[in-house]
Formats: sequence, C-alpha cells, structure tokens
Amino acid sequence: IEGELSIDQIVSELDAEGVRKMALVSDEPEKFSDHEFPNSLTIHERTQLEVVQRDFRDYNNVSVIIYEQPCATERRRLRKRGQWHDPDKRVFIHPTVCEGCGDCGTVSNCMAIEPLETEFGRKRQINQSSCNKDFSCVEGFCPSFITIEGAKLKSHDQGDELPDLPNIPLPELPKIDGSWSVLVAGIGGTGVVTIGQTLAVAAHADGLYSSNLDVTGLAQKYGAVLSHIKVSASADQLTSTRIANGEADTLIG
Repeated sequence: IEGELSIDQIVSELDAEGVRKMALVSDEPEKFSDHEFPNSLTIHERTQLEVVQRDFRDYNNVSVIIYEQPCATERRRLRKRGQWHDPDKRVFIHPTVCEGCGDCGTVSNCMAIEPLETEFGRKRQINQSSCNKDFSCVEGFCPSFITIEGAKLKSHDQGDELPDLPNIPLPELPKIDGSWSVLVAGIGGTGVVTIGQTLAVAAHADGLYSSNLDVTGLAQKYGAVLSHIKVSASADQLTSTRIANGEADTLIG
C-alpha cells in the first residue's frame, strides 16, 4: 500500500472516522492475534472472503473489508534474496491420480499449473521454477496433490571449468534513421522493466539518446507489463515515448 501504512494504522483511522463494521481478511490471520483492534473489527482467513462479502452486503451502513496479503511475485523475489521466509515444502501433482479437470487452476488462478500430455490424456503439473508457494491450488477438489517437506530443486552442476565456446561474431547493428523502437512484453515479475532499463543504459553508454515508458500490471495477478523503448542519435527525434501500433522495429516477448 502507498505510504507504508500498517494494518493497525488503517484500522485506527477508520475507527476514528466512525466506521462501525470492519473485517480483516488475511492469508495468515494468526499473526494478528496479539494486536489490539477495536471490537468493530473481525479477523478471518482468506478462504472466508466470500462469506464476509455476503455478510457485509446486507449491512446498511458504511463498512470496510481489509484484505491483507503480500504479492506472491514479490514474496518470491524476496525469498531469492533471503529477505522472506521460505516454506520448506513443495506441492506436486500425481499424474496417475490427476484427471485433468483443471479445478486446481480455477481456484488458484496460478500460471505455475501447466498441462501435461500423457498416454492417458492431458493431466496437470506444477512448474516448480515458477511456483510462488501460495499453496492455494491444493484447495481444488482433487486427491492428486502431494506435499513434500524438505524437497529441493535439482541443481545443474556445471563444473569448475567452462567449456570452450567458439568465437561468436558481434551482431551487425542496424543504422538508426530517426529512432529505433523496441517493445518488450511479458507479465509482472519476469524482468520486463529491467530489460527496458538495461537497454536504456546501454544506449546511453553508446552515446545515444533513449526514452523509456513502462506500462505495469499494477496489482493484477500476472498482469501484463510492457516496456516501450526508443533509441535515437538525436534527442529531437524522440517526440513521443509510446510506440504506436505497427511501429515497433523489435519485439521481445
């Protein structure tokens, strides 16, 4: 949330404004057990969100539902840096038991659940590299889930010595007549903004001018992210930052 307001500050402000019916919905409601909240606030697990919404729908005055849950992609990013607790368990789908109904994907809306083609038809599997460890997929009506504690991803040992690689010739750079437009497309958390910033810095290092416009997915789960980069030998050629339809010279996706 903007301004780094804590849950306690938000609740105190709403209570001071006169809101007499509030609910706090969280994926970890137990961490609020020792907080001193007003009696007008109730705490619920995130699976109860629909029940809470139906209850608040019939309330005839001002009411507030606070949904507290960190972004799953941000948590994965912090885990790689050692700045967030990493649960020591992983979830797998047994392909023999799985019927391929897709209910796990319906309840979780998770992109880590991928189709698996087998001799018995299409099943489902979890891409462990992109799994955010949200574990909402296990709430699907399915007995095929396996939870393993202490599981680690297989590491590929490259050895101490690097293989001999052939000399790769430098690419033939295009001659920029006017400006060169690069459009980078992807989803949140996959490095789209980073690629745009890297290209802009590289253009500056080569003595060129550049403009960069990032269109982020905001809080939408797996929201689309676009980075519009324009490079030119003259700043006068960069009249707009957005790349119009059909004007991209290079598309990276």
